[in-house]
Amino acid sequence: MLESGNVENAAEEADLLCGHCEQEVPHGSQACPMCGQPLQVNPAQKLDRPWTVLVLLFGATGVLGLPVLWASRSFSIRNKIVLSLAVTIYTAALVAAAWLAIRNAWNAWHEAFPTQ
Repeated sequence: MLESGNVENAAEEADLLCGHCEQEVPHGSQACPMCGQPLQVNPAQKLDRPWTVLVLLFGATGVLGLPVLWASRSFSIRNKIVLSLAVTIYTAALVAAAWLAIRNAWNAWHEAFPTQ
């Protein structure tokens, strides 16, 4: 859906599926235009929202959230590849920073309390 690569327009372009007749329902609708049933958002459809996926990737799960990105229909293949690389680099930087902080704390501890 995001062939243009514009994440901001994805929420407007993304259609929901009616839980009753499974027809596509335009974003923002309160009821299905085909069968008239009120809409209930399926939790799996929330993962098709671009900002939900981005928050999961960069704020919560890091590389462990990549399956969510690849399962989402809100991103083109090109965007999925770019975001996968960005999340991998971001996660590697966080791991390296944590390792350096632990190493520095370890060295400071041993300088403050030398063992003999």
